[in-house]
Amino acid sequence: MALSYETYKLKALFELNNQEKLLLPNFQREFIWKPDSSQLKLLSSVLVGLPIGSLLILEGNYNDFAARDLCMVDSFPSKKGKGESYFLLDGQQRISTLKSIFFDFYNLKDWQKNWTKIYSYLRNRWFLRVKPDDGEADIWAWQHLNFNKINLKKLEPSEIEDFIIFYKIFKTKDTDKNYHPEYYQYQLTKEDEDTLRERIARQFAEKWIVPLWELNSSKGEKALHVITLKYIARNRRNELRSLVGSGKIKIDKILGIVEPKISEIKEKSVINDAWSDLATKWQNRVRESIEAMLDYELTAIQLDKTELHRATAIFESINIGGTPLDLFDLIVAKYARSGSSKSLREIILEHLQKEMALPKDLYPISEEKEFKWNGEYINAIENTSISKIIKDQFLIFLSIFSYERELKKGIEGIQVDHIKKSKIIGLTLNQIKNNVQTTKEAIKRALAFLQVRCGIINIGDLNYKLMILPIGYIVKEDSNWKDKKALDKLEYWFWSSLFSGSYREKQNERVIEDIKKIKKWIEGSSKNPFKSRYDKIFDHPGYSDLELLLMKNEDQEIPAAISNGIIQYVLSCIPNDFTKEKKKLKPWEIGKNKYKIEIHHIIPLGSITQIGQTAKELRKNKDHILNSPLNKTPISYEANQNIKSLSPEKYLKHLEEITLYGHFIPTPIETKFENFDRKEKQEQLLKERFEEIKKEIKKELDRFGV
Repeated sequence: MALSYETYKLKALFELNNQEKLLLPNFQREFIWKPDSSQLKLLSSVLVGLPIGSLLILEGNYNDFAARDLCMVDSFPSKKGKGESYFLLDGQQRISTLKSIFFDFYNLKDWQKNWTKIYSYLRNRWFLRVKPDDGEADIWAWQHLNFNKINLKKLEPSEIEDFIIFYKIFKTKDTDKNYHPEYYQYQLTKEDEDTLRERIARQFAEKWIVPLWELNSSKGEKALHVITLKYIARNRRNELRSLVGSGKIKIDKILGIVEPKISEIKEKSVINDAWSDLATKWQNRVRESIEAMLDYELTAIQLDKTELHRATAIFESINIGGTPLDLFDLIVAKYARSGSSKSLREIILEHLQKEMALPKDLYPISEEKEFKWNGEYINAIENTSISKIIKDQFLIFLSIFSYERELKKGIEGIQVDHIKKSKIIGLTLNQIKNNVQTTKEAIKRALAFLQVRCGIINIGDLNYKLMILPIGYIVKEDSNWKDKKALDKLEYWFWSSLFSGSYREKQNERVIEDIKKIKKWIEGSSKNPFKSRYDKIFDHPGYSDLELLLMKNEDQEIPAAISNGIIQYVLSCIPNDFTKEKKKLKPWEIGKNKYKIEIHHIIPLGSITQIGQTAKELRKNKDHILNSPLNKTPISYEANQNIKSLSPEKYLKHLEEITLYGHFIPTPIETKFENFDRKEKQEQLLKERFEEIKKEIKKELDRFGV
């Protein structure tokens, strides 16, 4: 292996990156470091001069790989660069973190464009706090303005972490804060830039905080951190001068470091000069220490161009000391050898983000207008990244489709081993390339089905994640995706499996069996294979039976799959909201608009609390009958807020006045809720709701299971 050891200053790496010479090959993983942990620790280490590990850089030419910029999500849209380039194989998390801290991505009028492109975890602005709180060490020598950078290098990173502050930059929130780029751009319409920068710097100085995002800029003396340090030094100098003037501190204790014989000097001009020198020296020394971070040196293991053909293989083997590669990263790296201009990660992300029209037979009700759906509505994308749930299921789908094509028996030959790590790792480049399109379509359609037909607002609330697989396997075929009978049978399988407890154990075996059974059922080569599950709906002892749901089994908890499942089933029925307007709660609209849904206690806790007991305390008592899923139903945040203010009498009257369609609440309200503060009445009410839900599910599935 042809390699050399090189040393780079941090600012040199930034400059190479600005010139599009230092790039990230598109098979690099996503940015995953969080600001309040890994990023904070990294900055602390650099500030005190501790090593942060070596880099791995591969020499090459700009067009050798599709590439992306540091901190950015997407690959470069065009090949602007020419000639020699350097690809950062190991060090993305570290160098991207430091660039995001020291470089201002938001100094443009249309700053939102960059904001959209940057990884969510990097959308921050960072400060150093120089004034210690009570009991803290005075690491910046704020107290007497006698800073010595040598002392800074003696500290451990943990000793300086509390002096580092960051603020998240939101696109539309906190735009009135003086650190926010929108505030800056707005104020530029009202005052000239130099005046604005001086004013903002004074405001930072009043809080004793120093901004870091212009360290790597060409602003020189006009950089915000420089101006801020000037005002901090002046402010503290004036405070010290007042303390000396009032006799609380002796003058030689403060000014002795700039004028040893200060106590003997009487000339005001000399004393004034000493005070000015004190502030200036502190400002300059702190500035030098902060800006010295740009001169921080990193060692790089540099591979020459002869290793270019092994770039992804090298990448796969180097992640022992850094952030370990997961299985998804390995497949992304393997796909990079295809020569695609986009990484596999980008291809999946773009597909999830792209809106698609849903077939009319997918909807449980008649939609008046065509609805455009994408994966963000079900939170398949988190912080500009594909959620882990989706990555995991994508890999399993990819493996199933790849091996199914090669096995003589097709899907019948698929075994549990085919969805395990060893088989996924063994996928070839051709297998990945040939099945990406089918896989991404299967998973996106499955997610849409789960939201529209099964009432799942957030994919994280699907307790048995493998249940995505049978759905995706079936709906990948256009003929099934647009066929009401096929979709109905999938929904039959879903609810009967969920509420019968079929996925409580042996999920891997179960899901492979179910894929095969559903396929045959939909093709018409077998009768309904899930009738036994239908019979066990809400009748699995210790899992979904009435006794458990009425909280009578003290030693058994209600499974989250049942608690969530009841809420999801209610939403799948498109219930009315608890408002007089009869607004429908449609899961796909909730997902699209991010409406806040709250879980409402039908028999309100506040109406039955005893003396000395609050509703909050009652809510924490998981064993109380009113905390049963049978006493909970989804309603909008607005409806819940309105209900909270009602007395029990007005609450019952409110229920009488609205249409409770889809919530399976026993009626008539006046008689069913009479004396609902009594336990036996509560139990009877919840029992009736249990029977109503069970009856409705079975009635619906009877229509589907033909």
